[in-house]
Amino acid sequence: MGCNYPFIELPRDYFKIKHGDEWKHEISKHDNISYSTTKVDRYEFPIFRKELNNANILEVVAGTTGYQGGDSGHGCRTFIRIRNLGGTDIRIEKIGKEYSDEGVEIVLGGDTELYTIIDGLEFIINVLKTHSDDCLISEDQVSLNK
Repeated sequence: MGCNYPFIELPRDYFKIKHGDEWKHEISKHDNISYSTTKVDRYEFPIFRKELNNANILEVVAGTTGYQGGDSGHGCRTFIRIRNLGGTDIRIEKIGKEYSDEGVEIVLGGDTELYTIIDGLEFIINVLKTHSDDCLISEDQVSLNK
């Protein structure tokens, strides 16, 4: 789908320093936070990764170009990934027929899976909210904004 680059580790207080009170998500000393960029369609933008360690290990990644002022043809791109890195009872089902793109269903089994998915979704929400207006945009979009 996109082109990803290697992740670079970030200090735990990176988001608090950069976004201050806007950043609502707590990052514990056991959480691994890293940064990279991805390219989706003609847009290259930052993505942030958090590894959640409990009885299971879950990886969440999120990023966005920020608002671009349009629908899918001219608007932003938003990237979300949720991946089992070990011991996570996770099932993902596509909604709709074989070649449709109606959506996905995610089912998790277990108490720590509930904890890690809540923590992961909170991280995703905070990344998207705090980066919705200030992300890098493509050269094509720069010329449109002037």
